[in-house]
Amino acid sequence: TTHTPNIDRIASQGKILSNWYSGAPLCSASRAALMTGRQTPRTGVPPVLGPTERRGLPLNETTLAEHLRRANYTSGVVGKWHLGQRTMYLPHNRGFDEYLGIPFSDDMGTA
Repeated sequence: TTHTPNIDRIASQGKILSNWYSGAPLCSASRAALMTGRQTPRTGVPPVLGPTERRGLPLNETTLAEHLRRANYTSGVVGKWHLGQRTMYLPHNRGFDEYLGIPFSDDMGTA
């Protein structure tokens, strides 16, 4: 095993979150709820944003990453974004410092 005292300290002082309730039964809408803390209908995001969509998470919605940035934290997201594939909607423009992923499901074809 690897000796990780800093990670062990963070884990011992952290909070355990053992339950999760999704904001919607489908991908884009539930991600919008997670990123904004708002009820799904209030985000303006449809259940699924496809690869040809020109819209995304409305720009007037503040994401969790934007709140964290204002508090001098850095943030990253890994995986499927699915909140808009146009440049203005992608994670780097929504408060995230790092992003490794795809903008929509890989089974949806190409835009």
